[in-house]
Amino acid sequence: MLEGLSADKKAALQAVIEEVEAVLNKADASEAEITAALEKLNTAIEEAGNPGGEEPPVEKPVKDQLREKITAAKAMLANLSAEKKAALQTVIEEVEAVLNKADASEAEIQAALDKLAAAIAEAEKPGENPGDKPGNKPGDKPAEEKPGLNQAFTETSGLTYKVTAYSATNKSVTVTGANKQLTSIVIPDTLVYRKETFKVTAIGDSAFANQKSLTSVTIGKNVTAIGAKAFLNAKNLKKITFQGTAVKTIGKDAFKNINKKATFTMPKNFTSKNLKYKITKCTASVKEVALTGAAKKKLTTLNVPATVKYNGMTFKVTSVGKKAFRKQAKLKSVTIGKNVKSIGASAFEGDKQLAKIKFSGTAIKSIGKNAFKGIKKNAKFTVKKSKKAYYKKLLKKAKTKNFKI
Repeated sequence: MLEGLSADKKAALQAVIEEVEAVLNKADASEAEITAALEKLNTAIEEAGNPGGEEPPVEKPVKDQLREKITAAKAMLANLSAEKKAALQTVIEEVEAVLNKADASEAEIQAALDKLAAAIAEAEKPGENPGDKPGNKPGDKPAEEKPGLNQAFTETSGLTYKVTAYSATNKSVTVTGANKQLTSIVIPDTLVYRKETFKVTAIGDSAFANQKSLTSVTIGKNVTAIGAKAFLNAKNLKKITFQGTAVKTIGKDAFKNINKKATFTMPKNFTSKNLKYKITKCTASVKEVALTGAAKKKLTTLNVPATVKYNGMTFKVTSVGKKAFRKQAKLKSVTIGKNVKSIGASAFEGDKQLAKIKFSGTAIKSIGKNAFKGIKKNAKFTVKKSKKAYYKKLLKKAKTKNFKI
């Protein structure tokens, strides 16, 4: 409009525009100040007028209208109650996403403008903001509110949360999702909400399902549960990093239909039921560990399991490591799990009391040199009848002497 005005009118209107912009950019501007600024600008526009015979000013493009409405909405945030602020902030983020969308249609932008206008109108309703309450003046900031059980809120990262515990000794939240499509997600160990520090202990059901752009996730060390379908159909998700090992449960289909080559990263070495393990493979489709030894030195019996649980996941025990149970002087019997494919060199070397070794399955492909050297004379190996000759050959190749099969 400025370019169509005389020099005097242009200068007068420009001055008012600058005053109004100063109000909008003021962090603590009250609703009353913003309303007064808007009225002043409308009056200035009317006074500038349209000279006789001139066409009325063309309505601003809907995209420009949306930008202005976003600026006005942001200026309101500081003077709203926590609930109204969170609600309006969510809508602002949604419409900004539309505004930043390169191929957004005019219909989409208009719908976003209408939605934001409705959200602003809702935020302006009397009765809940500080200026509407007895004893408070317009522009007063809300009293600091405390967290409450089951309260939902959104962080600046776009992640949404729900308070699941709030007491003097236990403050925790569950991450419930995101208000936009993300390419990477970092779930923190803790976060601050209303000046209180909460542990992030769970990822909710379907929290990040259908996040088609998601490629990497980092899961904080305090997470103990991952809900069903949490990352279902996140087809580009190929890197999942666990900062800790606290996870106890992972719900059904939590990682279904993610990238087939996705890898899971976490501390590789762990202990379960007094046995030590090391992760050898951990992908979306294959999870395997090697049994590397015992947490206590004096074993009398050893059962190598078919599988072991760690960090909420089930791993196949596919090997016994080199020297894993070497010189276990009191070890008398060993049962090898059905998924074990290899036994490392010297794995049971020097176990002088070891007299019984049972193979539960038929997966064994190799037995390392001296794996059973120095065990009890005439020790008995129990295997499936159909595999006797095969196991005998493997044991002899491993330099095993004086044994029965």
